[in-house]
Amino acid sequence: MKTSTLLLILLVFNSSILLSQFANWLLAVVNPVVMVGSEILLLFGYFVHNTVKAVRAAFDIDFQF
Repeated sequence: MKTSTLLLILLVFNSSILLSQFANWLLAVVNPVVMVGSEILLLFGYFVHNTVKAVRAAFDIDFQF
């Protein structure tokens, strides 16, 4: 049991190192302004989606009594 737990921890650690190396390369290539702009655009889309959903729910007419 201890060996399998240790192997699982080492596997996760190794995978996180590989992912961090890829993220480091990606962030070095991509302009940070583009990343921040895309985050702002995604947040704006999220709020628009929630607003449209709330308005649609407010004007939903239920004809069942």
